Amino acid sequence: NVVAPLLYTYGVYIESVEFVDRSMSLLEKISSENNSYMQAWNSHGTVATTAYHSQALLQLSREYCSRTRCAECPLANTLLSPQYQALIKNQQ
Repeated sequence: NVVAPLLYTYGVYIESVEFVDRSMSLLEKISSENNSYMQAWNSHGTVATTAYHSQALLQLSREYCSRTRCAECPLANTLLSPQYQALIKNQQ
């Protein structure tokens, strides 16, 4: 997970979409981490299969969960929205 962020940063720095795309592709090919953050997400039914997904969940954890900013979390707002709840209800 060191190479992908460096590749991304370099791509942004030199304004190369190719490098940015490569960094994202690399994260999609690497397995998810297995750490306390991912174990917490897994216990709630959200399983990250790639580093791309686990990095996103890690960012949400650090930015919102650990700071108890639940009301500001985009994922929480989606999951708690009436539209999402109606969708889930219709699928049952």
